[in-house]
Amino acid sequence: MPPPPARRTQVKATAEAQVTGAERVLIRALASATQMLAGGTRSSAREGSDEEFDPARQAQYALQSEQLYEGLASQSLMESLLEAGTETADVMALPKTEEDRRLLASILMHEEEDLTPETVEGAVRALRRIYLRRRLEETQVALQAPGLSMAEKQALLQEKVRLKRALMDPGLADPGSKAS
Repeated sequence: MPPPPARRTQVKATAEAQVTGAERVLIRALASATQMLAGGTRSSAREGSDEEFDPARQAQYALQSEQLYEGLASQSLMESLLEAGTETADVMALPKTEEDRRLLASILMHEEEDLTPETVEGAVRALRRIYLRRRLEETQVALQAPGLSMAEKQALLQEKVRLKRALMDPGLADPGSKAS
């Protein structure tokens, strides 16, 4: 008797598996705004600064000014958290989909490290790198499109150079990986 035909299984990565460590840090930072209201202050002062560190405010500023979350697996969850700001007492009531609620719960349950200014800044730098790489890839694909005018090609080439320079910026490097 021949063996049964092999079943084809399609493996679909869950949203949780697609979320980067940087996204997790920033989601925790955004969610901390409502946690600080409910549980007192969770802020710590930045070394050498009189101002208390607010991870939610730092994450909100970076994400709203640069929209680094666009195109990420956690985009809808981050948008929900950004829209709510500090007005909602129950952070779990914010996400619009059940998948986002599960993702948020999973991220909040598995907090590995404290939210420090350096952790949040590192997460923002990581999302900037991801964003720039994605834009560079999109630009390179656009350059291959047939029927581009010379002006369009020139604009895309300039954008490609700008993105490559931005990726080489030492400010985007991880603090531990800087070469002297």
